Amino acid sequence: MTKKNFRKLLCVVLSVMLFVSNAPFTGIVLASDISRSQPEEGSLITENTPQTSDVPLAIEDVATEPVPLSERLPQFSEYELALADMCDYPQSMRGPTDLATTSNITYPITNLSGSYYINHTKTGFFLRTSYPNVSSSYYYEMDETEYPWTFEWLHTNRYIIYSTNHQWDSVSMLRVMNGSLDLVMYDEEPPNECIWEAYYADFGGVTIKNLGTGLSLHMVNGSLGVSLAMPSTHADYDNWVWGMVSEENYSVPTDITINDDWVIPCISKQIFVSATPSNTPWTTQENFTFSITPHNPGNTFTVNEAGEITSSVYGGTAILTVTHKPTRLTRTFRIASGFVREGIYMLKNKRTEKYMDVEGPSMGDDAPIQQWQYHSGSAAKWYLTIHETGDYSIQSLYSGKYMHVYGASEESGAGIVQYTGSVGSNARWTIQITGGGYRISPLSAPTLALSVPLGQDGNGLNLQQLSYSNDNEYSDTWDFQPLLYNATLNNFYDRGYYIRYGETYQQSEALIKEYSTAVSKRYMEIFGLSLCVNDTSYFGSAIDACKGLVNSANIDVTCEHTDREAVISNFKSSHEGDQITTNAFWSGHKIQSTASSGVINNNRSCSDGTAIFMLGIWLDSSRTQNSQGVLLHELAHQFGAGDHYHEPTKEDDDSTCKFKDVCSVCNPNQRPQSCIMYQSHTDITATNVICDYCRYDILAHLQQHH
Repeated sequence: MTKKNFRKLLCVVLSVMLFVSNAPFTGIVLASDISRSQPEEGSLITENTPQTSDVPLAIEDVATEPVPLSERLPQFSEYELALADMCDYPQSMRGPTDLATTSNITYPITNLSGSYYINHTKTGFFLRTSYPNVSSSYYYEMDETEYPWTFEWLHTNRYIIYSTNHQWDSVSMLRVMNGSLDLVMYDEEPPNECIWEAYYADFGGVTIKNLGTGLSLHMVNGSLGVSLAMPSTHADYDNWVWGMVSEENYSVPTDITINDDWVIPCISKQIFVSATPSNTPWTTQENFTFSITPHNPGNTFTVNEAGEITSSVYGGTAILTVTHKPTRLTRTFRIASGFVREGIYMLKNKRTEKYMDVEGPSMGDDAPIQQWQYHSGSAAKWYLTIHETGDYSIQSLYSGKYMHVYGASEESGAGIVQYTGSVGSNARWTIQITGGGYRISPLSAPTLALSVPLGQDGNGLNLQQLSYSNDNEYSDTWDFQPLLYNATLNNFYDRGYYIRYGETYQQSEALIKEYSTAVSKRYMEIFGLSLCVNDTSYFGSAIDACKGLVNSANIDVTCEHTDREAVISNFKSSHEGDQITTNAFWSGHKIQSTASSGVINNNRSCSDGTAIFMLGIWLDSSRTQNSQGVLLHELAHQFGAGDHYHEPTKEDDDSTCKFKDVCSVCNPNQRPQSCIMYQSHTDITATNVICDYCRYDILAHLQQHH
């Protein structure tokens, strides 16, 4: 060999070594959890793969027997390694990052040293040992000695694969002999039939190819073997793809959950699966099998291999069976299908805009079901349950009794009552989507519908079953307003409140309840929040006690108790709320506070912890709108929203605004000024009364705490 050719050969060898040292690997190795998509530019390992140090794994750190073959490789000096940088080696020898944007190429894996569980991504079979044979198991069994495999790196992407079964005195190597897999023991350097090459598979996973035969490890029709691998464009490509998880990181799942259990009839819905613990490998959709069985044979449910469920127009219920292929862990889930999800609702008539309600409210059988204006009590709240055949029972949250057609009548005009039990067809209801909302019909008389009699729309009007009109009157059309979260509002007032407005305490109590109920309704409509407003109570404030007989002559007199911080301390010492309970204090005394800029304010409302302080005074026609607006605003603080009005801490210096990160005036990404968190004196019935930003903040809070 000439000196020139020798230098070329040396450059190639050194470039290979350099390539190896520049490609660190991770503990979790390309399991099928990895997204089956083309890698992004500049990266071969997907975002789901944990990243580690760039320091290559030293072969001396891998505990294997006999002495690692890699120790017999030639050693190169730092000078020789640096020389490799000057070699004109081909692009195909570069690190995988340089090849990441090239399609239809398998990328060599150059640092796979360690012990792994090997799982077939398509079928869930594990590669296992039973010396001298190599076999597969459809699921992971707890005989741990038969499953892990040790990869010992030789050079480039080549490895010896050992069985990690410690029952044997010698180490067994995975080999291809006469077209079949077996295990063999070598005390000397093994032949190429015992050497394997590892590649990143397209779209995630690993392919494992035998050097001596050119055959790749595969699983076809439940049979483990080796054959020539198909290209990634072939329909059967997945037969050659394996997932690998390091032995130290492997965790057996203990439970399976799904993200949803409700399907709208005739509309396909994707069900997503997760496993516990969260670091369980092989938990993407392809690692689960799905089957579904309807409770009622007359109803049709289907589920495909990706977990997409579809039900027939009749809906109903079914049992979904989900199995984790690698471990055979199985869980079953009840799936319900209907046009309205099971849950708690308020039912509003489309024409009258009043709500279905138990008369009285009564706990007794045969109490009429009526319509009534919005209130936050449980007599207007109903629990819907879907039955196997797709119909519903409608149960009062107040009494626990079910909505029935009185006397099981099939005649138009029959009354609607509450009654014990939900077995009869007069206690079962179908719910169908109409042009303006929903139609509710009894099974006992399917041509009739739950209705408010025409020509009447007052409180206390009893509901009936009437012929379905399907017109624009909407007397037989209903809206279902879900109640997803819960909160409670307790109102308190002092003498200063009703003296300020020149009314009796009974009048003040009624008005505070009216303002609070209007606010409760808006939170229900916007967020599905069931804000229960309790009766209003008197609180003997320190200001009342200090002034003695409160009257119009001393209502504006100030003292040490009329400082807002003193008011807050006084009230909260007697009334402390909690995560879902807010106490509101209404006062009409002159109460002073200091703004961030140092300006003295009179009667500025605020929120503090689990209490809000309704201190504003409005002596004109704006009282109702302002009281409702300020209450909605302060409650929004309780539910996770922040202010975004403009308030500099230094006069005429916008840069000192308290809320500059979200301010509707001085922030470049201004939140809308139409939002209640910018201007609290706003009509709460406005469509955009709470902006999208604040809605997001409130929903996040409600989901976490309510």
